[in-house]
Amino acid sequence: MRWAFAVVLVVATATVASAKPRPRDMDLFDAIPPPPCGRAKTWPLAKRCLDKTGTTAVIYETDDAKVITVAAKGAGTAGFKQILLYAKVADGWMRTSFSGSVGPHNELIRVDKVVTPNGDGVRIDLGTSVRSNFTLQPLSGSVRGVLRRTFTQVCLPSTWGCRSLMTECEAYVHGKVYWAFHGEIVWHPSLGVRMRGATTAAGGICKPAAAQLVNEDE
Repeated sequence: MRWAFAVVLVVATATVASAKPRPRDMDLFDAIPPPPCGRAKTWPLAKRCLDKTGTTAVIYETDDAKVITVAAKGAGTAGFKQILLYAKVADGWMRTSFSGSVGPHNELIRVDKVVTPNGDGVRIDLGTSVRSNFTLQPLSGSVRGVLRRTFTQVCLPSTWGCRSLMTECEAYVHGKVYWAFHGEIVWHPSLGVRMRGATTAAGGICKPAAAQLVNEDE
């Protein structure tokens, strides 16, 4: 330990003229800054904060939740809207972790209440449509097509966390549906939010993760 202490003393004798200010290093234990307009004591205060960033509109609300769109200000943002979910908590209104968007390839399909034994939550369906390449057979190469999918977010009031499920998927090749999946949201007594739906026509690209599905006999 003596030699280490001596090295520190040598470094400390450097002239002040040679020392340069260093930017503050980020502390790994620093608190992560909250998202913009993350909390407010009342909803008018939260909306006033949001209105500074864009045009705000409430598209769905209950006593405990509000789904809003925020159309950002500035050039190049025409048609783009951010979708946010705010929840009522003990000390006011809190922005949840849910975040979606509406734009050239995304659309808001549905916002509705979802009823579960653990309380009423919010269901948000967002649709996407993109051009993609599909491999119809291993040796046939790829063809151009369109992939349309619906992602359903189910947000529950216990923590206002959201579960994302691909409830609809259709892959079009030459204008016809080549693969498809259509799921139904269900509540499983031990697993929580899941889907039921046949995957026989889903292929690889439209087949949801097995963990998102429950069988009829479960």
